[in-house]
Order: sequence, then C-alpha cells, then structure tokens
Amino acid sequence: NFKYREQVYAAYVNVSKQFNPKWNASVGLRGELTLSNGYWDTSAPTKKTYFDVFPNVTLGWMPSQKCILSVNYAYRISRPKYWQLNPFKSYINATTYVMGKPDLLPSYSHNVTLSGVFLSRISVNVGYMRDKNFNDMQMPVFDPNSGMMGMVFENAGIQNMAYVSAGLSEQPITKWWNITV
Repeated sequence: NFKYREQVYAAYVNVSKQFNPKWNASVGLRGELTLSNGYWDTSAPTKKTYFDVFPNVTLGWMPSQKCILSVNYAYRISRPKYWQLNPFKSYINATTYVMGKPDLLPSYSHNVTLSGVFLSRISVNVGYMRDKNFNDMQMPVFDPNSGMMGMVFENAGIQNMAYVSAGLSEQPITKWWNITV
C-alpha cells in the first residue's frame, strides 16, 4: 500500500518596467509552501513541510528591430516525482529491479541564460545551471547473497551543466511550406 499526498501553495509577485524603446527589465519573486505526506507498508511514514522563495530577474535590450538580447537569472525547484518516491521494487527481470526512495529531497537550481533573437526567426541561447540535491540519479545496489541488482533513486549532490541551443522558426521553403529547426 503506497499513498502520497503533496500540496503546494504559492504566491507570485512580478514587476516589469520598460525604461525606453531599447531597454526593459522584469523582477519576480515566488514563495511556495509545500506539505507532503507519504504512507507505505515497508517503511516509516514521511512528512515534509518546507517553504522556499524563488527569485527571477530578466534584463532585455533591443538595439534594433532585427535583434533582441536578454539575460535571465532564475532560482528553481524540481520536486521528486511520485514514482521516484515509491519504495516498492519494480522488477525489470528476475534479478534486476528499480526502487524509489521515500525521503528523496527536492533539487534546487540556479539558472543563468543569455538569449538572442535575430531577424525574428533565429534564436540562440547560452546558459549555465547549477543543480543542488540532483534527484534524478539512480544508484546501483547489489546483494551478493541473492545476486539481485537494484537501482535506487538518490540525491546525487551537485550537477553543473552548460548548454547552447539554436533554432530557426518558420523559414519559408515554398508558398505553402515553412520549416522550423
């Protein structure tokens, strides 16, 4: 028997300002209260209550009609999914299983992104993310007596990620056909 209930209460405040035709900014703050209760037959019930504040800031610059640049900072949360918390073994085959961890913590990330849109069709993003309590990691567990191999979800410390993405939207190929890459 596995029962899990999570309630998230949130309040948002956001302020935007257009300084002139070329410069704008946005500052936001989100406060969240999370209440969660988990009950299962195989382990003690878990109860978590936590309050977090998540700021975000964006600064935009439009030097011309064909170029828009922005920089963004955001602090975010990623709560464990239901199946990552479920402590029951889900067998892949006779000797291998996957199992959740009821006391898995949420992960928190700092994200910085520099974005550009050029000619209204080309977009480029460059960013960096630092994720604390990364909760999408499965750690191997081996029982030498039974020969069983398990994969159990764990908080895996800190994950750093840098990324670059580019896109091309609605580029006309013919009168009736556009492409998005």
